[in-house]
Amino acid sequence: MVNKTIGAQTVKNLRRKVAIKRQTRSPIVLTDEMIKRTLSDLQNGKMKTKDNRVTLNDGLQPGFQVLVYKKGDVTLHAIYTAPDGSGSRPNKKIGDWMPGHSGHMSLAHGRALTGSIRKLADHGIDIGEQENRFREQMLAQILKEGANWRPNK
Repeated sequence: MVNKTIGAQTVKNLRRKVAIKRQTRSPIVLTDEMIKRTLSDLQNGKMKTKDNRVTLNDGLQPGFQVLVYKKGDVTLHAIYTAPDGSGSRPNKKIGDWMPGHSGHMSLAHGRALTGSIRKLADHGIDIGEQENRFREQMLAQILKEGANWRPNK
């Protein structure tokens, strides 16, 4: 790397200082108010994005993300390292953030679920694989039983 001088500092020293600042920043803890403000800013045009969404990463639970879409949807996602050794990092939708609706998942539940999914992956269990198996079983039952199929409760 070439050390270019900018004023009294080199580019290398500036990069080092930026890296230290990044490491010492306190983590951002997502709140309901933060999500509401982000959604409002997106919809009012105060925040511009290429794909009409903003991704918020939680500082309390690694791998927990909230995607805020301009059209008003807010989804919760868990990111984990696949246990198959491929190094892939699946991004699994775990719920919707919709205060006042029956399908609402709170941030606390999203953090807890993300933690559990990551621990399962650490123990070699990929929830994506399991979900696919359940889906295949369900579709096979529907094919077999037709319109008489009912979900197990």
